[in-house]
Amino acid sequence: MLSDGWRLIERGFDPRTHRRVGRREVWEKAHRDGAVKLCCEIEDADFRRYGGPYANSYWLETGAELIPIAGAGWADWESWSRIAFVRDGKLFAATLEGDGLRENILFDFNPLKPCNLAAPDWAQRW
Repeated sequence: MLSDGWRLIERGFDPRTHRRVGRREVWEKAHRDGAVKLCCEIEDADFRRYGGPYANSYWLETGAELIPIAGAGWADWESWSRIAFVRDGKLFAATLEGDGLRENILFDFNPLKPCNLAAPDWAQRW
């Protein structure tokens, strides 16, 4: 997250052992104008969890307001003009309007199914 511009606000896990060291872990990434922050709380680490080891919650902070991005499994600023996030197998883009988010579905990945491909000959040997 550091390499993507996020800033650690509150440490919740030891980065070497992934054991909990605090009540929660919170990261933030400010909009380039500094007026709005995208925040992420890593709630839990479970390496048996389908889809990845971390359970995250995302929200926006605009001064005194907290605007949740309900059900988002991932979120980040997209071109600094809107927020891109994933929920239930769909990619969304959202803009802040008034006291909430205006969401648009960009793509629904749910109908896609992986296909079986034979490994090329060069990949079958070490």
